[in-house]
Order: sequence, then structure tokens, then C-alpha cells
Amino acid sequence: MGGPTAGILGRIRIMVRQGIGIFLLACVVAVFANAARPRTLPLFAPPLWRQGVDASQPVVSIDQAERLFLYKKAAFIDVRAPELYAAGHIRGARNIPEESGERFLKEALADLPKDLTLIVYGGDETSARGRSLSKELGLMDKARKIRVLLKGWDLWVANELPIEAGPNPPAKAKAG
Repeated sequence: MGGPTAGILGRIRIMVRQGIGIFLLACVVAVFANAARPRTLPLFAPPLWRQGVDASQPVVSIDQAERLFLYKKAAFIDVRAPELYAAGHIRGARNIPEESGERFLKEALADLPKDLTLIVYGGDETSARGRSLSKELGLMDKARKIRVLLKGWDLWVANELPIEAGPNPPAKAKAG
């Protein structure tokens, strides 16, 4: 009763066991290789509450930001220090550094059309200042779409998207 079917099933069982063994061996090797790296990769992503991401704060992906940039549907707000902004920033971005007051915020954004999405970005991994400024902007102008581009500057440069250098243009040049 064994016949050819039993032989095939036996070979399939052996292949499945070998496949599982190879998979487990690969996992063990990957864990040890990761541990040996100078900058290890996290095995599991931390939950959102540990990442400091506010679920009520909309985040934009680099692909979405690029699309909005290309179709001129967004204005970019750089929250990095003025000297970092002057060294390089997303083309057309406005610099609103951390020490800016509410009056400066209103002046910097006064000439922007209301239908533009504001994309706030910084240079650090958590973009804490970007999230903080986007909350401030959201409280000031509830009608406007405001998004945060996490790791904004780093991602923009890594994707070789348009950048420029130089300080914020004078207020008169912005309006013109």
C-alpha cells in the first residue's frame, strides 16, 4: 500500500524539515550578524507611543512630499537652525527655527495660499521640533493642512530631490 505516493510524501516531509531548518539557521545567523554590527538594527519596531509619534499629527511620506512638491501643492517649513538652513534646504523652503515667536510664524506664512499643504521638516530622526511647530501651526490656522516629514532633510537629500543653499530671502522677495 506504500507505493509511489508514500515515497513522494516522504520526500516532501524531508524537504519541509530541511526548509524549516535552513530558515531557522538563517534567522540565527542574521541575529548574530546584527549583534556584531557597530550600529545594530532593532529587531522589532518600538510601538508608536515609544517613538514619540502623535497619532493625531499627520505624517507625510517622502513619496507624498515629493509628489506635493512637484505639483506645487505644498510649502515646506524647515525648523533647523538658520546656519543649517543656509548650508542647504529643500528648494523653496522657509526657515522657521525653534526660537521663532508666533508673530514671526504669522509673518512667514502670511503670503502663502491657504490651499497649500504645509510640510514641516527637520534634520533629526525624531523631528520633535517639526512635530511641535506643526501643532503650533495647527492651533493658529485650523483650516490649513499641516503635515510632518519625519527625518525630512536626511530623506530629501538621500532621495536626491531638489535642494538649494542660502539664507531666508527678505520678506519683500518672498511676497514677489
